[in-house]
Amino acid sequence: MKTDSELFGVLLIFLGAILIGLMPAFARFAYLDGANALLLLLARSVIGVIILVVFILLTGRATGVTLGKMRRSYVAGFTHVFAAIGLLGSIVYIDISLANIILFLYPFPIAFVAHYRGEARLRPLTIAFMILATAGLALVLGVDFSSTDPRGIAIAVMGMIAFSFMIISMADLTREVGAPNSNLLMTLWAVLVFGLVAVVGSFTEIVAAPALPHTLFGWTSVVVVGITFAIGYLCFFVSANIIGATRASMLSISEPIMIILFAVLLVGETVSMVQWIGITIVIGSLALTEGTRCQSPR
Repeated sequence: MKTDSELFGVLLIFLGAILIGLMPAFARFAYLDGANALLLLLARSVIGVIILVVFILLTGRATGVTLGKMRRSYVAGFTHVFAAIGLLGSIVYIDISLANIILFLYPFPIAFVAHYRGEARLRPLTIAFMILATAGLALVLGVDFSSTDPRGIAIAVMGMIAFSFMIISMADLTREVGAPNSNLLMTLWAVLVFGLVAVVGSFTEIVAAPALPHTLFGWTSVVVVGITFAIGYLCFFVSANIIGATRASMLSISEPIMIILFAVLLVGETVSMVQWIGITIVIGSLALTEGTRCQSPR
């Protein structure tokens, strides 16, 4: 049986998945209003820092941001940046569905590292359910293999590996300073990196400068992206600290399901029968994973 803390951790994962699921829909609204990817990456990081600082202060914690902790958190910060670049950069060369399915292979490296470190036992049945959930996710995303440019695949794999090590390093950092402070440190690194890129883009032609939305609705969408990013990631890492990074990563495969459902509700996209089958497979795989975990001896 799940303890109350485990149940809370699982619920946090699904709350985070709902928030992350909202993010692409509002990002699309911002893009349609004139914003570009660099503006969104920088703005969501700045908004994330503000939200996390306010949350830390309201809950009576110390921010704990020191030069020493910034140095120790650089792995989490830079892998976070490379994960974002991996997804955004890969879709220049390959279909976004293929890029996403490569990115969502990240629970596998996390599970193997946790098993190697003795933090979580990786059973064959768990691997089977992970593979089944990934197959269901491929159906949900409608993966298109017609465009398999090696450059895009390589960039997507880099993003997946970076995301895996971001979660592993963040899990270690969270145990040391707590989830709010670890998220704050990671997001501060993102502000520094994307801020530097924005400055370079504004004075040179190496990268495109940040493009601003044209209307209040566009700016509102940018703010929503920042809020969902900050709180969604916070939920994930609080949960990972409770139930473990491997289990949290496995359950976070539900994020694309939320993205699809919110795209239907907010953007007017439709879901095919194949996608519904994929959704059923993903949900069934996650339910079976949790069911076998409850039945296994402690």
